[in-house]
Amino acid sequence: LKYSSPLRGGGILNDGGKKVKMQVDASDPVLWSNMQVIEWMRKTYPSIVNPSIFVEELSGVQLCALPEKEYYSRLENTGMSCADADSNKLAKDIYLAIWTLMSDAKTRKRRKDGSIITIEDEEKERLRIVKATEEKARTWVEREKHLKSEVSVVS
Repeated sequence: LKYSSPLRGGGILNDGGKKVKMQVDASDPVLWSNMQVIEWMRKTYPSIVNPSIFVEELSGVQLCALPEKEYYSRLENTGMSCADADSNKLAKDIYLAIWTLMSDAKTRKRRKDGSIITIEDEEKERLRIVKATEEKARTWVEREKHLKSEVSVVS
């Protein structure tokens, strides 16, 4: 399989010459608009009084492409001093959160048709496998009982 660039969303999977449109992952920060980035900052880091000063006009892909040092200086621009240990931790937390979201989005499991496999889907599949395994085990127990009864009849 060939995948599109990690900094692009909704790419095309190429499965043996067959092109498949990948489902867009709304939780991928690379795909966020400026307003979505600001809203994420507002919800995730309420201690930043004005996240639009931190974000400025950046889109999600631009924010993801920033070097770590830039997060510290942008946090300083919001009025929080990076000399403060809490501000340094906050800048690092924001940087790591963005990279975690991006990494999660790029490693998300997908079906052959390009749709995203959710955590709920994975749990349903796990339960289906457990049920099938238990059923197989019951079948083997019944088979063993039957074989033992045939052996005792022959003896």
